[in-house]
Amino acid sequence: GLALTNNDLLKAIRLLSLYRENEITPYRRINYRALDVEELGSVYESLLDYQPVFKNVNGIIQFDLQAGTERKSTGSYYTPPELVSELIKSALLPVVADRLQLAKTKVEKAQAILDITVCDPACGSGHFLLAAARALGKELARIRYDEDEPTPEHLRLSIRDCIIHCIYGVDKNPLAVELCKVALWMEGHVQGKPLTFLDHRIKCGDSLVGVFDLTVLKDGIPDDAYQPVSGDEKPIAAAYKKRNKSERNSNQLSIPFQSSPDLQQIAEVDRILTELPDDTPDNIRRKNVLYKKSRGTDSQWWSQNTSCHLWTAAFFAEFTRENMNKSCIPTSNDLRCYRQNQSIDHRITGYAWKLAEKHRFFHWPLEFPQVFKRGGFDVILCNPPWEILELHETEFFFTKDENIAFADKKETREKLIKNLPKDNPSLWNEYLHTLHDFDSIRKFLRASDRFSLTAKGRINSYSVFSELISAIINSSGRSGAVIPTGIATDDTNKEFFSHLVNNNSIINLFDFKNHKGLFSSVAPDTKFSLLTLRGKSGQLTPSKSSPSHSEVPSPLMGEDQDEGEITPSQF
Repeated sequence: GLALTNNDLLKAIRLLSLYRENEITPYRRINYRALDVEELGSVYESLLDYQPVFKNVNGIIQFDLQAGTERKSTGSYYTPPELVSELIKSALLPVVADRLQLAKTKVEKAQAILDITVCDPACGSGHFLLAAARALGKELARIRYDEDEPTPEHLRLSIRDCIIHCIYGVDKNPLAVELCKVALWMEGHVQGKPLTFLDHRIKCGDSLVGVFDLTVLKDGIPDDAYQPVSGDEKPIAAAYKKRNKSERNSNQLSIPFQSSPDLQQIAEVDRILTELPDDTPDNIRRKNVLYKKSRGTDSQWWSQNTSCHLWTAAFFAEFTRENMNKSCIPTSNDLRCYRQNQSIDHRITGYAWKLAEKHRFFHWPLEFPQVFKRGGFDVILCNPPWEILELHETEFFFTKDENIAFADKKETREKLIKNLPKDNPSLWNEYLHTLHDFDSIRKFLRASDRFSLTAKGRINSYSVFSELISAIINSSGRSGAVIPTGIATDDTNKEFFSHLVNNNSIINLFDFKNHKGLFSSVAPDTKFSLLTLRGKSGQLTPSKSSPSHSEVPSPLMGEDQDEGEITPSQF
């Protein structure tokens, strides 16, 4: 086995327990007791700055942490508290006020709070979700205990209940998901009670990739899913596209679709998990067993999920002679057979699940069935990734081949990449697969019809996330997001923004530059906005370009901000 010397262990303990500002200042002990939950966000951010690598130094293999590009490649940035607070005010608190207005008794008001659903579809370490849990918890404590300023004990109990009943999150990064759970556990911890069960609420997945509307399954897999991308063999892709088109046009393709019974069973499990108390370790174990059983291979969730995986996998399949010989790429007829409980080659379902795990397919109605029975979430709070969905060669090779990453000319880099098949075949293969993955994601966003208003030109992740956000709020809900100002000004977003304006969806749009350094890792001249939207049946009020001074925390006010009211026609 592997051995660790006492000196190395001692060094690790010292690094974890002591720190100093620079070489000339004395060491100070780290006070973990004073660690604020929000600081987990900065831990997450700093971890994304590094990538673990093995380096060969004079024939000795050494482990090292190199400044990497994971944060840039995921578009992940820690959200400043000032911005979180403003979106809580504009998106969450008005929904709370509306629900309380409809409730009459104390019990009804408390239940109205617990019935509110809040989601962050790119939750990171949970900064927005923590703020939402605190805001909801404080209002719940005021109602339960008739206290304008609830005691710490009453507040903690109420926050815990709101975390259990109200909070949902999704992130593609597994580390972020775990950190989010830890942050919520810390915030909702009550002495004598176990940590809450969060697996059914805080989930790892790609919010953008998967089936959103289950009715698409009845029409089979779109022919454009078989459009070749980098690394695909065009004749193979063309053959599958022709075959799929023939299957879709044939009379026999009538894929059964009975979403209600299956979803009702899945939603019932979700309801039971919510209603089971989290007050004892036995109940937590019971929840865990029930949740895992509900997602077993003989469950309705598994069956529906496999159908959705088959549909989505076609967009990400590698059209090669090898895969064709394996007969593992799904087509519409395979989807039909599976949904009719007919025999289907296990290699096809296996390949679909393999791709689903790799790309983290996420099918919203199956993951949060109770929520989508009600038409979506009441509140969305989000700072989605801001990144062009393309493979950047410098970033890809940063920790893999320094000669390529730091080549002084583009021509030199291209030549080095071209020589990889003979110089470094394994890296060349990894590069091709990664290029295929990026191309496949863009193909899915364009051809799946989920993002018809924003999957244009060079797709930026914040644009498609904005369209997702508008789709997953219910008719009486609100959403608040931190996004680049390009949502209102870029040509690729004009159809989406016009849609928002024409439907009176915009509650307010606060526009800023980063001159005050709210985003420390973003350029000072970067323009960003706080965009708050309403659901379709929300109360219609004039849209604003920015709020009044009383509505905005003073750190956000400055010379870079203009103020005034505009109507939809003025856009």
